[in-house]
Amino acid sequence: MKEYGIPDYDASVLTLTKELSDFFEACAKGHKNPKAISNWVMGEILRIMKEKELDFKDLKIKPEDLRKLVDLIEAGVLSSTGAKQVFEEMFKTGCEPEALVDQLGLKQISDEDVIVELVRKVLNENQKSVEDYKNGKSNALGFLVGQCMKASKGKGNPQLINKILKDLLA
Repeated sequence: MKEYGIPDYDASVLTLTKELSDFFEACAKGHKNPKAISNWVMGEILRIMKEKELDFKDLKIKPEDLRKLVDLIEAGVLSSTGAKQVFEEMFKTGCEPEALVDQLGLKQISDEDVIVELVRKVLNENQKSVEDYKNGKSNALGFLVGQCMKASKGKGNPQLINKILKDLLA
């Protein structure tokens, strides 16, 4: 808990078996966000192992690849939804996440100029929602974010879209 900065609950789950704790440590060692690693190990890794009735020796996902997957999410290259798709492919194939992101076409759009252009287009096409937002209907923002995500085919960085939408609507 002290070494990785994870809560009691995580530590109690991650130490249920030696194999599980060894896998977590191999993933988290030297990573800047061990809590994110913990979440993936306790969530997706344990879920899929239970579903498929696997042991760690059967797992195709290497600790360094799970670490890289978390890095891609944190760098804004991959959305959490895209990350789950990549994870499923990593589980099936053992491929590295970077290659899968390219292969599956899941690279998230985080270029601010591209997002600004996309947001402007959506705002122009949805004047009623713009008016609603300016008249205090906060749920209009959610609709506009959804339209931007649709326009980007789900590849737009949602945090960046949200920020730019709020800036342009201000």
